Amino acid sequence: MKSDLEKLQSELETVQAETLAALEAAKTSRVLESLESYYLKDDSVLARIRKDIEQMPEVYRPYAEKFEKEIREALTQASKVGAELKKAQEETLAALEAAKTPSALKSLESYYLKDDSVLARIRKDIEQMPEVYRPYAEKFEKEIREAAIQATKVNGVLENIRVEMLAALETVNTSSALESLRVDYLGRKGALTSAMKSLRQLSKDYLPSTGQRANQVRTNLDEALKKKKDSLNPQEQEQKLDAEAIDITLPGRKPAYGKAH
Repeated sequence: MKSDLEKLQSELETVQAETLAALEAAKTSRVLESLESYYLKDDSVLARIRKDIEQMPEVYRPYAEKFEKEIREALTQASKVGAELKKAQEETLAALEAAKTPSALKSLESYYLKDDSVLARIRKDIEQMPEVYRPYAEKFEKEIREAAIQATKVNGVLENIRVEMLAALETVNTSSALESLRVDYLGRKGALTSAMKSLRQLSKDYLPSTGQRANQVRTNLDEALKKKKDSLNPQEQEQKLDAEAIDITLPGRKPAYGKAH
């Protein structure tokens, strides 16, 4: 009968390893939630193992039941925490897309570091998890937090560039100054170009929305630049004509007279 107990223990450990791999592979909160419910179904692998436990001699049954219960509860808790983390990621992604000003993005960045943030609360739950699943949850939480902070910073830089250049455009009154401003912000080594290079460092979860914001900022600034250029051309042309114009109110020049040779 001892061999049956060892076999049962091996099956439970295999389930534990397989489900840990499934947790790490889950990409959405919906998948994680379905993974959580899987362990509670009547036809789940753990349910089948519980039926085997019922057939064991009573002397071994308490140990097997305790082991199965620990694994089931740990898996359920790990799945729940994973789903909460993924949901937090999805919510922060939506909040990031909705933030339209540098100040809103800055406050969103600090949100992930506060003691009362949603991720901080989840970290407390992680501390209560069984040791076998804790590294997975800690790694997942860290990845989500760092990716969110990094994406928020990049979005903040993009919005700061947009606000600063639009403000600078208001003070430009010559084509040469306008070209200098264009190079500083939109040139090959300009501020926006440098910011867009940092997109490659973002996680794939935040790359699409941040890339879209970067393109919107570029389009917005290009349009503002063209509008300013169009308004400067007539002004400069008028200033040039004013400089070359003849004042007809001035007295005329006296003609020069010749002399006898």
